[in-house]
Order: sequence, then C-alpha cells, then structure tokens
Amino acid sequence: KFAGRAPLVKVKAPAEIAKQIAGIQVQAPWVTQSMEEQVERIADDDVVCRCERVTAGDIRKLIREGVRDLNHLYQEYPALHRYEFDWNGFEWINCDDAQLSVISYLRKGNDGELMVVVLNLTPVPRYDYRLGVPLAGTYREVFNSDAAVYGGSNLGTGDTPLSADEIPWMDRSHSLLLTLPPLAGLIFKYEQLDS
Repeated sequence: KFAGRAPLVKVKAPAEIAKQIAGIQVQAPWVTQSMEEQVERIADDDVVCRCERVTAGDIRKLIREGVRDLNHLYQEYPALHRYEFDWNGFEWINCDDAQLSVISYLRKGNDGELMVVVLNLTPVPRYDYRLGVPLAGTYREVFNSDAAVYGGSNLGTGDTPLSADEIPWMDRSHSLLLTLPPLAGLIFKYEQLDS
C-alpha cells in the first residue's frame, strides 16, 4: 500500500523489538547503487541548484571545458610534460601546509621553462597567501579552475602578471602574494627577466 509517495510495509516482529523497529524506512533501490550508476540517472535538464537554475547539463559542460583547457595547457607548455616521469621535472614548493590545506609545486622543462601549480583544498578563499618561488621575474596566471568560464567566482589574479618580491619564503629566494580561490587550482607560467 502507498500513503503519499512512501510505500508501507507490514512486518511481524516480537513485541520486545517492535518499538525499536517502528518507523524504519526501507531505502530506495538507487541509494545502494554506485556513484557512476547514480550520475547516469541524472538527465542533463535536471535542475541541481534551484536558486541559480543550474542544470546537470550545465555542470557537465563546464567540466568538459575545464578538462579541454587543461589538455591545451598540457600541450602548449612543455614544462608540464617534458620530464613527466623524471624527478627533474617536479619539485615541491610546499606540501606541508596542513593548517590551510594548500599544496604547491613546480613543473620544470628546458631552458628556464617553469610552471607553478597551487591548489587550495578548502572552501575558504586565501587572501594574501605568500608563496615562495625560485626566481625573480614575472609569473602569469594561465589557468584558474575558479574562473567565471567554468562557473566559478573568478577570484584570483586574472590577466595581471605578478612580479616576484625579493622576500625569501618557503626556502625560496623570492615570493608571490596571491589570492587563492576556494576549492581551486591555479597554474602560473614563469616569464624570465629581460637581460
């Protein structure tokens, strides 16, 4: 029998446990499905955020665009892939910032190619976050997962290049002062000083 939308099930139970099981609801079959099976059930036109009228299709589109742009970056900047399986292509800047949950590292290529990757793993923006960098020069943001084009708040440095400060930080000779968007990844390209 159905009362509204919830199916009613009658169960015979001994009196001593009847009070304990009264009101137990049986889970819908989809609750026990894998995440992949649940995601497949969601249609592109299903609204997942009523307040902003965002559909599952909108989110899928933004994710595809982000992955596409990351793939383009990977091809465009050799430092991201040149020494992919060699320790010469990777160096931690800071992997110990458990208090703020920020991870940062360098990707290195040939002839001074250098990329800085910073990940803020919390839902809290980090303003005035000082990050150590190895070289004087300019660092330009080339990817921000919180950019408006991916449905984000557009917090970050945007098109404004950052000049490294001569302030030693994190065992590095220079540093940058950053705004880290929440739950986001930033990638900066190092641009050498003109000689």
